[in-house]
Amino acid sequence: MRSTRKPSALQRGFTLIEAMTAGLVLSIITIGLMSAWSVAGANVNDLVIREKAIWTLNGHMERISALYQFTDFGAFGVATSTAYDYPAAYNDTRMIFGTFADSAMAPPGTLPLLKPFAGEANGLVESPNAFEAKEGYPVVLFDSQLSSVRRNYVWIDRPKNIVGRLSWELTDIVVALCDSDNQPGGNQNCRCLNFAHNAADPAPGKDSGVFCKEIQLALEFPLRWNEADNTVKAMPQPTEILTLRTIVGRVQ
Repeated sequence: MRSTRKPSALQRGFTLIEAMTAGLVLSIITIGLMSAWSVAGANVNDLVIREKAIWTLNGHMERISALYQFTDFGAFGVATSTAYDYPAAYNDTRMIFGTFADSAMAPPGTLPLLKPFAGEANGLVESPNAFEAKEGYPVVLFDSQLSSVRRNYVWIDRPKNIVGRLSWELTDIVVALCDSDNQPGGNQNCRCLNFAHNAADPAPGKDSGVFCKEIQLALEFPLRWNEADNTVKAMPQPTEILTLRTIVGRVQ
């Protein structure tokens, strides 16, 4: 005799609709997780590039500060550039490494004819054609008679061909009041030690009456170095500007 008793709930299997629904839900969850990992990966990549940009900015600030302090760089190693279209907080007339930057990096006292060779030993400023092949952290100079075209770029992530646009502002600093020995408490502006390097300066280490200078170094990134024609291209993501400030004064 055949039983007419219905199977209990524990004896039932999944219907085709239930299986398809479960598969669809799992597919949606999987796609969501893949999207989340993709976004997280992109965010991590952006953070890595930003960290490298910070290290790059710090490194070049150290170099530029030393050049202003100990060489003729401030006298003839820089050039002016314009038309950056930066926010209003930034001066549009900006300083960059110029055509004679390598010569200006030679130690003080180097004979004029030897300065280009002594400066080139630093291997810092390169032409666009030489920038790609240069080791270390060189600066590429796009030079022109037009200040709106002059630009400096530096490596941020060389394996990925990512660069940043480097420039700075240089302003006088006038703080407090000093006496004739440049000590607080007088009635004249406090001054740095010998900043300008020329024959009219007093002996090294003496007050030349020249203001201290504040450098505000800016690095705009990320930008892409195009190997095909040695130019710089924009990237899909918007650029960011990192800044760093320091004070320099000529000490010799």
